[in-house]
Amino acid sequence: VHLGTQRKMQRWAILGLLALLCATAVAEIKLELAGQVHLATKYESGVSGGTYGYDEGVAEQMTADIDANILYVVGENGLMQVVNIENPEAMNVLAAADIGGKATDVEMCGDYVAVGVGKGTESGMVHIFKKYSGTEIGTEMAPLYTLTTGPLPDMIKFTKDCKHLFTANEGEGALVSGTFVNPEGSVSVFTWSVPEGGDGEEEMMADLSKEPKTDTITFTDIAGGSKGEALWNEGKGVQWPFGPHSPGFPEDKFPAEERTFIKSLEPEYLALSTDEDKLFVCLQESSAIAEIKIKADEDDEDFKMSVTNIYPLQPKRYGNLGHEYDASDKDGKINMKDWSTAIVGYPHPDTIVSFKIGNLDYIAMANEGDAVEYCEGSGDDETCYAGDTRMGDVVDRLDDDLAEDEDLVDAMKNETMLGRLKLDVSGSLTKADGKYKELHTLSTRSVSIYRADGMLLQWDSGEDVEMLHSIYLPKIFNSNGPDPGDSQEDEFDQRSDDKGAEVETLAVCEIDGRMLLFVGCERTSTILTYDVTTPWSPTWQSIIAVAGQDKVPEALKDGSSTPAPQIGVTDPEGMYCDAKSKRLIVSGAVSGVVAVYNIAGSASGAATTTCSVLSIFAAAALSFYAVMRQ
Repeated sequence: VHLGTQRKMQRWAILGLLALLCATAVAEIKLELAGQVHLATKYESGVSGGTYGYDEGVAEQMTADIDANILYVVGENGLMQVVNIENPEAMNVLAAADIGGKATDVEMCGDYVAVGVGKGTESGMVHIFKKYSGTEIGTEMAPLYTLTTGPLPDMIKFTKDCKHLFTANEGEGALVSGTFVNPEGSVSVFTWSVPEGGDGEEEMMADLSKEPKTDTITFTDIAGGSKGEALWNEGKGVQWPFGPHSPGFPEDKFPAEERTFIKSLEPEYLALSTDEDKLFVCLQESSAIAEIKIKADEDDEDFKMSVTNIYPLQPKRYGNLGHEYDASDKDGKINMKDWSTAIVGYPHPDTIVSFKIGNLDYIAMANEGDAVEYCEGSGDDETCYAGDTRMGDVVDRLDDDLAEDEDLVDAMKNETMLGRLKLDVSGSLTKADGKYKELHTLSTRSVSIYRADGMLLQWDSGEDVEMLHSIYLPKIFNSNGPDPGDSQEDEFDQRSDDKGAEVETLAVCEIDGRMLLFVGCERTSTILTYDVTTPWSPTWQSIIAVAGQDKVPEALKDGSSTPAPQIGVTDPEGMYCDAKSKRLIVSGAVSGVVAVYNIAGSASGAATTTCSVLSIFAAAALSFYAVMRQ
């Protein structure tokens, strides 16, 4: 069910014509590196004598005290590191705190810093620290107290007045002693008192010096029992990784009571509406967003925070104009095509962020994609159970309509075409006889913007992410994060069969009256910038590689006493936009490098009288590239 070559030619001919007729050029927002620092995996004493590694999860997340030029950076190495960023060319670690486990997130509010820590399928915790005072040295910082959360508090979020702290308790399942244990996901709510009176905003902030009231929001009332199956709607609604179409999970290890719909709801990320009356919860594995009402109406004396809606997110039917992608890691080249309308991508977003334009709230989503997978054992004895497989493995299980599409069948049999593409087994629609009538992939390889009221799709970037990489950064197209001894270029095309560049991280802020959205790609370690002032028609501004293109030093494999900031931000997991100073701060989960970028240029839309040479060259390159692919 392919689109014709004629339509492709028309599309690219238009781009070529635009290059020749171009009379105006919109100003661009660009990121310019100001400085970067490599954080240690561990220290011999205080914050000196550091050992620097790679792929240690040192800089998973961060938050900023912009007024003090301080970052708080956390990761899987069990430390919260306090980083001075006043001079980006000479950033340094001031202090560190032992958090007693793998950190999931860090957030600051007022004079306090909260750090989430996961403990597998057991209850998690949040440490509450007083912010860095400038007198602590080494690892002297210690939490004031610790709060208990649901299992795996993957994200934490404060309200502006610090009165409420929410945690997205993912409740991720795991094989424990050979049996699947799958706790329910939930949202923990911690509430502090806000002093009455006062003229200044600072005086009205909640007092976190004392422990808060604790509550838990569950999904039982809206998704328990038959209600969950109605939301799933035979695969047409909210996705169910362990639903009836999940042959990859044997009953002896994955008992039915651990595979219910409600236990598949795993809160991943949180975003507050701008007036803070609603909390939006990303359920990544379910490809859905839950809406929680957190503020009472004036006449509601019995109000209790609760989940009011779960919205399935709009899938993308590939094979339509503007939805081309590379589907193979075995063809050794960039090979973007529209393939088949039988293939449907589900967004499964990771990061979500909210912003306001006019009187309306919008939610931007990084459509990373995520397959469920559970492993036991290690090394040669490791056994994994997953919810995905390869397209080539299900060629003999297509229904009659798909089986009659010779182009589709041939492509699925060919590893350089569709044969290697990952298929979501549990999500793909099947008939009673177990045959596929639709083929689902995990991720739409894009970023989307939805209206917050009703979760209505306003815009999707389509093929932008892969197309822009193919034009401006072709040597790292769909690359994988390198291992020590490799470079990003050595991993060229290695993620085309899976989720591409993996759009994962977002940051949004208003600068010079324009709303800017920064989009981080995990595997390629790149950042795209969009002007989203018009949310239904954003304008792309720039793309930049934030990881070094050279080989990663071998010495980092076993730990080195010498930092290597030049490797850059591999896997930009954390991003913070400092609108006041026009800076974007980025942390690399894999490399352990934190970088500060100046936000340069203007997205005001002011036009010049002629196109720049670069603009003409880029448009002409698009046309030439397209013709060569036909």
